[in-house]
Amino acid sequence: MLGRGYPGYYALADERGLARQIRRVASDSAYYARLKRLIADRRALFRAETERRSLQRLIAELISLFGKSPSTREKL
Repeated sequence: MLGRGYPGYYALADERGLARQIRRVASDSAYYARLKRLIADRRALFRAETERRSLQRLIAELISLFGKSPSTREKL
């Protein structure tokens, strides 16, 4: 969600990695500012309206690929 190059990532269940990130954010104000800027740059992607439009586009694409919408398919 934040992009491949996001520097704040750490491996799932990597408590040491998380601790390193917390220490770095606490001690390096430039790093903290960079993380905040990168998150703010992507904020619009997660607004409800943006997600709704994206979902509508996906549904329309699936319907165009597979035909009828599920509500109009013949019952089994």
